Amino acid sequence: MKKIDEIELFFKGYKFPDEPIELNKATVIRNPTIFIASHLDMLRGNNSRKIKKPYWDRLEQFYNKLKSEI
Repeated sequence: MKKIDEIELFFKGYKFPDEPIELNKATVIRNPTIFIASHLDMLRGNNSRKIKKPYWDRLEQFYNKLKSEI
């Protein structure tokens, strides 16, 4: 959970651009605040690892993309 806490802390005061953020050709984030909140809720819930994996992968990809642009 340490990495999840690190990601959450990174996004707390982050100023998102007004335009959508493209992670890949199939994934465009139009509302980053809702995207992050829903993914964190899913990851912290009592779901199986199999269900959590896609949420973790997308959230981590989003985090890495924005962190690399700083």
